[in-house]
Amino acid sequence: MSRCRNLLSSFAILATALFFVAPVGIVAQSSEATCLSTFGWMNNSKGQSPCLVAAYLISVCNVAPFVVQSLPPTFHYNGPYATGQSQCGCSSVTYNAFSACAICQNATETNWSLWSFNCSTVYPGSYPPGVPSGTAVPQWMFQDVTVYMNHIDHLLAMC
Repeated sequence: MSRCRNLLSSFAILATALFFVAPVGIVAQSSEATCLSTFGWMNNSKGQSPCLVAAYLISVCNVAPFVVQSLPPTFHYNGPYATGQSQCGCSSVTYNAFSACAICQNATETNWSLWSFNCSTVYPGSYPPGVPSGTAVPQWMFQDVTVYMNHIDHLLAMC
Protein backbone atom coordinates (compact mmCIF):
# COMPACT_ATOMS: atom_id res chain seq x y z
CA MET A 1 0.00 0.00 0.00
CA SER A 2 2.79 2.48 0.79
CA ARG A 3 4.38 1.79 -2.62
CA CYS A 4 1.13 2.91 -4.35
CA ARG A 5 0.85 5.88 -2.02
CA ASN A 6 4.44 6.92 -2.83
CA LEU A 7 3.76 6.52 -6.54
CA LEU A 8 0.58 8.63 -6.33
CA SER A 9 2.39 11.21 -4.22
CA SER A 10 5.23 11.40 -6.76
CA PHE A 11 2.73 11.73 -9.59
CA ALA A 12 0.93 14.56 -7.75
CA ILE A 13 4.21 16.43 -7.23
CA LEU A 14 5.17 15.97 -10.89
CA ALA A 15 1.74 17.10 -12.11
CA THR A 16 1.88 20.17 -9.86
CA ALA A 17 5.37 21.04 -11.10
CA LEU A 18 4.31 20.69 -14.73
CA PHE A 19 1.28 22.88 -14.12
CA PHE A 20 3.50 25.75 -12.97
CA VAL A 21 6.37 25.22 -15.42
CA ALA A 22 4.76 24.04 -18.67
CA PRO A 23 2.64 27.12 -19.44
CA VAL A 24 5.75 29.30 -19.57
CA GLY A 25 7.22 27.13 -22.30
CA ILE A 26 3.97 26.58 -24.17
CA VAL A 27 2.41 30.05 -24.15
CA ALA A 28 4.46 32.64 -26.01
CA GLN A 29 4.15 35.91 -27.82
CA SER A 30 2.28 35.52 -31.05
CA SER A 31 0.53 37.36 -33.81
CA GLU A 32 -2.74 36.66 -35.56
CA ALA A 33 -1.85 39.38 -38.06
CA THR A 34 -0.51 38.29 -41.44
CA CYS A 35 1.75 40.59 -43.42
CA LEU A 36 1.42 40.71 -47.18
CA SER A 37 4.39 39.12 -48.95
CA THR A 38 5.43 42.45 -50.49
CA PHE A 39 6.34 43.60 -46.99
CA GLY A 40 8.74 40.74 -46.33
CA TRP A 41 11.58 43.27 -46.13
CA MET A 42 10.11 44.34 -42.77
CA ASN A 43 10.90 40.95 -41.21
CA ASN A 44 13.78 40.79 -38.77
CA SER A 45 16.92 38.66 -39.09
CA LYS A 46 15.01 35.71 -37.59
CA GLY A 47 12.31 35.94 -40.27
CA GLN A 48 9.75 37.28 -37.77
CA SER A 49 7.15 39.77 -38.97
CA PRO A 50 6.97 43.23 -37.39
CA CYS A 51 3.73 42.04 -35.77
CA LEU A 52 5.52 39.26 -33.92
CA VAL A 53 8.34 41.63 -32.98
CA ALA A 54 5.69 44.02 -31.60
CA ALA A 55 4.27 41.19 -29.48
CA TYR A 56 7.71 40.46 -28.05
CA LEU A 57 8.37 44.13 -27.30
CA ILE A 58 5.06 44.83 -25.56
CA SER A 59 5.10 41.56 -23.61
CA VAL A 60 8.25 42.55 -21.69
CA CYS A 61 6.18 44.95 -19.58
CA ASN A 62 3.11 42.70 -19.35
CA VAL A 63 2.73 39.82 -16.95
CA ALA A 64 1.28 37.55 -19.63
CA PRO A 65 2.38 36.86 -23.20
CA PHE A 66 0.88 39.18 -25.77
CA VAL A 67 -1.03 38.35 -28.97
CA VAL A 68 -1.12 40.97 -31.72
CA GLN A 69 -4.54 40.85 -33.35
CA SER A 70 -5.07 41.40 -37.07
CA LEU A 71 -6.56 44.69 -38.26
CA PRO A 72 -9.29 45.50 -40.77
CA PRO A 73 -8.11 48.01 -43.43
CA THR A 74 -9.45 51.21 -41.80
CA PHE A 75 -8.33 50.37 -38.25
CA HIS A 76 -5.08 51.05 -36.38
CA TYR A 77 -3.34 49.94 -33.20
CA ASN A 78 -3.78 52.21 -30.19
CA GLY A 79 -1.00 53.38 -27.93
CA PRO A 80 -0.96 52.83 -24.19
CA TYR A 81 -3.90 53.80 -22.03
CA ALA A 82 -3.17 56.22 -19.18
CA THR A 83 -3.33 53.37 -16.67
CA GLY A 84 -1.27 51.04 -18.88
CA GLN A 85 1.67 53.20 -19.83
CA SER A 86 5.10 51.61 -19.56
CA GLN A 87 8.61 51.84 -20.95
CA CYS A 88 7.56 49.22 -23.48
CA GLY A 89 4.46 50.96 -24.80
CA CYS A 90 5.90 54.48 -24.60
CA SER A 91 8.97 53.56 -26.65
CA SER A 92 9.09 54.70 -30.26
CA VAL A 93 10.61 51.30 -31.09
CA THR A 94 7.37 49.60 -30.04
CA TYR A 95 5.40 52.26 -31.90
CA ASN A 96 7.46 51.60 -35.05
CA ALA A 97 6.86 47.85 -34.74
CA PHE A 98 3.08 48.28 -34.39
CA SER A 99 3.01 50.84 -37.22
CA ALA A 100 4.89 48.46 -39.49
CA CYS A 101 2.51 45.70 -38.46
CA ALA A 102 -0.46 47.85 -39.48
CA ILE A 103 1.14 48.88 -42.77
CA CYS A 104 2.12 45.34 -43.76
CA GLN A 105 -1.54 44.29 -43.40
CA ASN A 106 -2.69 47.24 -45.56
CA ALA A 107 -4.32 48.74 -42.49
CA THR A 108 -3.80 52.25 -41.11
CA GLU A 109 -1.11 53.37 -38.72
CA THR A 110 -1.63 56.08 -36.14
CA ASN A 111 0.80 58.94 -35.66
CA TRP A 112 3.31 59.14 -32.81
CA SER A 113 1.49 62.03 -31.12
CA LEU A 114 -1.70 59.98 -30.77
CA TRP A 115 0.19 56.79 -29.86
CA SER A 116 2.15 58.48 -27.06
CA PHE A 117 -0.66 60.78 -25.86
CA ASN A 118 -1.07 58.98 -22.51
CA CYS A 119 2.65 58.56 -21.83
CA SER A 120 4.06 60.74 -19.07
CA THR A 121 7.57 59.78 -20.28
CA VAL A 122 8.44 58.80 -23.84
CA TYR A 123 11.48 56.89 -25.08
CA PRO A 124 12.28 58.14 -28.59
CA GLY A 125 14.72 55.98 -30.53
CA SER A 126 15.29 53.60 -27.63
CA TYR A 127 13.83 50.57 -25.93
CA PRO A 128 14.89 50.83 -22.24
CA PRO A 129 14.01 47.27 -21.13
CA GLY A 130 16.42 45.81 -23.73
CA VAL A 131 15.53 43.55 -26.63
CA PRO A 132 13.87 40.39 -25.29
CA SER A 133 15.35 36.99 -26.03
CA GLY A 134 13.66 35.10 -28.83
CA THR A 135 13.48 38.06 -31.19
CA ALA A 136 15.61 40.64 -32.94
CA VAL A 137 14.71 44.26 -33.60
CA PRO A 138 15.64 45.60 -37.05
CA GLN A 139 17.76 48.75 -36.90
CA TRP A 140 15.11 50.80 -38.70
CA MET A 141 12.72 50.29 -35.76
CA PHE A 142 15.13 52.37 -33.64
CA GLN A 143 14.55 55.48 -35.79
CA ASP A 144 13.51 58.41 -33.62
CA VAL A 145 10.08 59.35 -34.95
CA THR A 146 10.02 62.55 -32.86
CA VAL A 147 12.78 64.01 -35.06
CA TYR A 148 10.68 63.48 -38.18
CA MET A 149 7.55 64.75 -36.47
CA ASN A 150 9.35 67.95 -35.44
CA HIS A 151 10.50 68.51 -39.05
CA ILE A 152 6.99 67.95 -40.36
CA ASP A 153 5.48 70.27 -37.74
CA HIS A 154 8.08 72.92 -38.64
CA LEU A 155 7.31 72.61 -42.36
CA LEU A 156 3.56 72.80 -41.72
CA ALA A 157 4.05 75.94 -39.61
CA MET A 158 5.81 77.60 -42.54
CA CYS A 159 2.89 76.99 -44.90
